[in-house]
Amino acid sequence: MLKGSGYMKELLSQVGNFQVFLDILLDVIELEAREEFQKVFSIESIRDLVKRRIRDFKRKFGNEYRWVNVRVLYDESLSTNEVILCFKEINDEKKQQLEHIELLKDSLNTMEKNMESRNIFFSNMSHDMRTPLNGIIGLSELAKSHINNPNEVARYLEKINSSSK
Repeated sequence: MLKGSGYMKELLSQVGNFQVFLDILLDVIELEAREEFQKVFSIESIRDLVKRRIRDFKRKFGNEYRWVNVRVLYDESLSTNEVILCFKEINDEKKQQLEHIELLKDSLNTMEKNMESRNIFFSNMSHDMRTPLNGIIGLSELAKSHINNPNEVARYLEKINSSSK
């Protein structure tokens, strides 16, 4: 049984050779996707498709290509050489999914750039802060070593104070 658009019903017969069916379908599949479509829907891969169940392709609708979901269904009540192919136009959903994936990729790239900038900032900040901190620590050690000499301690504290500005 063939159920589909009037255009596809005109091209395909209700019963026939699978290779003829595949050749007709290849004429409406986007050029860039034909090789993949042919591999995926070859007799050899039909069994594998039953396991994966879902594949999306761009199919020609009039003068434009739109996304179509293709499902291969296996029904044990059919003969061993028969499967059911279901095609569903999913153009809007697929576009939204692809836009979402692109947004996620952009967000990831932005996050990676932000992390790199943050690491550079902290690396530079660490160096810029270590130099005056080393001076402050050194001067405070000197002040502690002269704790009984208030004039020396005051001089070191003044240097610490001016270093911190």
